[in-house]
Amino acid sequence: MTQHRTREEQIKELADELMFETGMGDGVSIMTAERHAAEFEVRAKSALQAENERLREALDDVPATVLQAVAELPDRSSPDDAPDMMLVTADELASIVRAAIDAAMDREGQGDG
Repeated sequence: MTQHRTREEQIKELADELMFETGMGDGVSIMTAERHAAEFEVRAKSALQAENERLREALDDVPATVLQAVAELPDRSSPDDAPDMMLVTADELASIVRAAIDAAMDREGQGDG
């Protein structure tokens, strides 16, 4: 099971191991551990930002896909006084949105998104 430790707990454990393995003094080992923790955090943040951007790009087509699917629902016509109105039930819209998101995520997973 993954142990969730605080940043400070992780730094202390790494510093203790550095002291034991290398004979570094307490202050040097803590500074070294803190520097490594900061580097890990920068890489993790960068990776998360890149993943968020990939997902954002993958979802870019969802609004147009949803609009097209709603417009293509059979036996629907807009009211004469509101030609841009689209008639759709909540269940239909939820299903269409889910399908559009799933399709976008599938394309992203295949490297096409």
